[in-house]
Amino acid sequence: MIKRKVITTLLATPLSLLVIFGVFFAEWARPIELIVMTGTFSVWISPFILFYVVPITFFQTL
Repeated sequence: MIKRKVITTLLATPLSLLVIFGVFFAEWARPIELIVMTGTFSVWISPFILFYVVPITFFQTL
């Protein structure tokens, strides 16, 4: 179960950031900047999600 949560986090974070930056910040016109922003924020946000949110959701299901 924890493996599934980690994989989902690693896949969902960049995909959701891509949509958020594209829709709300209108970065679709500059695709290179969109990819760079998504990668940068994924590197900053993923550790927080992996080390804080995933364990919390894991312990809530016990």
